Formats: sequence, structure tokens, C-alpha cells
Amino acid sequence: MTDRPTELLSISRVSALRRDKKWDLYRNTTDDTHYIEYIECRNVAAKVLRKEKKTFERKLAADVKINAKSFYVPSQTKSRDRVGLLKDSLGNIIEDDKCMSELVKSFFASVFTHENVGSIPEVNQVFNGDSSQSLSEIKKLHVMIYSIKLLH
Repeated sequence: MTDRPTELLSISRVSALRRDKKWDLYRNTTDDTHYIEYIECRNVAAKVLRKEKKTFERKLAADVKINAKSFYVPSQTKSRDRVGLLKDSLGNIIEDDKCMSELVKSFFASVFTHENVGSIPEVNQVFNGDSSQSLSEIKKLHVMIYSIKLLH
């Protein structure tokens, strides 16, 4: 980020480099004193980084009313997913965006069919009892379930 103060950034870099060197030294020698030095450098680096982050966030919060764009993260908003190259029905590779959109549109349009609503079959009634035995309302179903639960 460009708004970070360079002196704080360099301090955190130096402490991180020092920490990494102490870790490499410990890994090469496996000496306990080098491990203790690494732990101390690790703690200092973490403390410096936390302080730098806290300072940066406070500065950002104070400046957001004056400069709203300082809070804006452009890397998350400039992503654009592209469709790969497409082939038409003849096997030709399509590279033009407009032709690609037309090809995708025609493909998805082919999935949907136009049905003749005049040829919808009639539904035959399967229930053979009288009207007192049929469930004509959903409320009756709820009453039956409730009464069955009370019995058990």
C-alpha cells in the first residue's frame, strides 16, 4: 500500500529479515541458544508489525472522511472473468465478443422449447371414495396429524 509511512515499513522489514535469519541459523545448528534468539526476534517482529498495522488503520480511519478513496481497494473491483474461445456449429473459432455473446445466447435459447398448450392431456381422477373421505382442505390434514401425535 502506498499510504504506509516508509520508516515504519522499513522497520517491520528489518525486523522480519532479522527474524528469518535467526530461524535459518537455528535450523542449521539446532542450538537452543539460537532458538531463544529466534523467539526474541519473532516477538519483536510481531510487535512491530502489530504497531505498524494499528498506526496505519488509525491513519486510514482518520483520513477516510477527507479522502474516501484511501479506503477503496481497487484490486477487488477490477476483476473481470473472461469466457474462453468458443466454436460455432461449423467448427470455426469465435473470438469477437459480440459473436460470442450471440453464440451463447442461441445455445441457451435452444434449451427452452415452445410447447403447444392445446395438446395438454386431461388428468384422470384416481380417488374412488366419497367426498367425506377426501382431503379437501389443508387444515384437515393438520388436525389429523395433531390428533395422531396426541394419541402417541
